[in-house]
Amino acid sequence: DAITAAKGVARLPAAPRPLGKLKPPEGVGPLLGAHKRYLTGRGLDPDEVAALWGLQGIGIAPRLGWSIYVPITLHGQTVSWTTRAIGAGPKRYHGAAPGEEALPAKSLLYGEQFVRHAVVVCEGPLDAIAIGPGAVATMGIFPHSYPGQLRYDPFKDFAPVAHLCNLHIGMGVAQSA
Repeated sequence: DAITAAKGVARLPAAPRPLGKLKPPEGVGPLLGAHKRYLTGRGLDPDEVAALWGLQGIGIAPRLGWSIYVPITLHGQTVSWTTRAIGAGPKRYHGAAPGEEALPAKSLLYGEQFVRHAVVVCEGPLDAIAIGPGAVATMGIFPHSYPGQLRYDPFKDFAPVAHLCNLHIGMGVAQSA
């Protein structure tokens, strides 16, 4: 299965030194029924993505209620996070503020711990999750368009794949930009 196949595959560069202290949002816990229905509706197995990618849920909470919590890890440590709202609302995604993350999410590649020799580059973490191990997310930026934005060159050890994917989860359509 995907969980077994993905373990122990990373050749990661040295971790940058943390700049702050991680502060997860209030109310993070196991995926609830509404979270699982949201993920299932997008063609994902909620238990598998929770086990592999560490997804959790936020239920009733004063801030970021009814969201999926996506931890962003580097070398096995959670250093930042983002969330995806599962209901209608003005803002679908909310990332950690500078005082809530040990390292800026936009300076990392989400999912790089599962990459072997080549990589599929996506914009957001749910795109990478939908594709599976071997896909990474740039957290909304394209690294080669913003020199110096990333804290190190995560692509130096991998064969390049020249497509940035915008995956329409649940529709089975991938487009290259």
